[in-house]
Amino acid sequence: MPTKTAIMIGGGPAGALAALVLKKHGYDATIYEKRGDIPNPNPEEGVHPFWDVGGAVDLQLNAMYGLERLGLVDEVILNSSGHASKVSYALMDGSDAAYMEIVPTKPGQKLASVILRSSLHRRRVVGIEQTDANVTASFADGSTVVVDILIGAGGVSSMLRSIVFPEAKPPGRFASAYVGVLDIGKKKGLPDAPPIIFDPPMAVYMYPLKGNCIFTRFVNEWGAPKHVVDLVRVADRITPIFMWDLPDMPTQHKGRVLLIGDAGHATLPSLGQGLAMGIKDCGVLHDLMTLLPDSNHAVLFKLYEKIQLPRLLSIAAKSREIARYQTASSRIEMWFGRNQFGLKDSVTGYIYEHDVARVMERYKQNADISSAA
Repeated sequence: MPTKTAIMIGGGPAGALAALVLKKHGYDATIYEKRGDIPNPNPEEGVHPFWDVGGAVDLQLNAMYGLERLGLVDEVILNSSGHASKVSYALMDGSDAAYMEIVPTKPGQKLASVILRSSLHRRRVVGIEQTDANVTASFADGSTVVVDILIGAGGVSSMLRSIVFPEAKPPGRFASAYVGVLDIGKKKGLPDAPPIIFDPPMAVYMYPLKGNCIFTRFVNEWGAPKHVVDLVRVADRITPIFMWDLPDMPTQHKGRVLLIGDAGHATLPSLGQGLAMGIKDCGVLHDLMTLLPDSNHAVLFKLYEKIQLPRLLSIAAKSREIARYQTASSRIEMWFGRNQFGLKDSVTGYIYEHDVARVMERYKQNADISSAA
């Protein structure tokens, strides 16, 4: 039997995990990514290096569980930047705080972790053609690749989504935020300056702004503690980022193409579930391929969607609700939004195996995709 082939359009975490999953199940899997690890000499092409874009990603308990299911959690823990056992959601001056514990609540759960982003390959997709037998991807350099299945993992700005799902609504920008990168423990500024520290040990501040500039003066005016003002002043880099929200899509696949991660369900970071849902996408694919090793892509993708889509839509709706409260003009509404994080167990403690088992049981009873809901 010839080896089945697959390509991942997008080399971020979801694309890389999908490639590993497909490799585990006998696919010849290749990742194609438009950004590289060196600056593009032709900036008009809009291709930029990864570096540490975004600074780091937050892996909550359910994300760690998904990585454990894929056999990757130990390596992630080794490369982790650490973890927080408690997060405080407060006003900028530190008042009116609501707290969320981020500790394992079930036997075998791993601690939530933070890990830096990395870089991968480069090539940009510009066209897709599908037949009953295969799918062909065309790239900007004129090359083409013919494979059995194609996984779209190009993030919220996925060109593939626009090509395969032209009817899909574009993502909307909810707010601006800023990510700073600095070296803890190193001295900055004057020779007698003390080493950079966090006091308390961890702090995250986000604030919606119009424009692409941030100054220590703004942070001061928000009433931030002095150590946060100082950290902004000595940061190695402060990068403006936008918080995007992709309108709900009624389907995540079409023919031999499947969208995963932010390419298919980019959501606001209110619950910290963006990457966790991408990991879960790959975990569900892995479970289905394990349970149905001889099934074709049509069966796998339809079952995948029946398992994943309800949860994805639920997380997106909850994230929007919390974001709305966090940016409300009413202090009471903002307080209510911060306390929504107390419902974390229904999110970060969620075990997706139950969804897989439920859909698979109905599928086995009926052998009919349409009834496996």
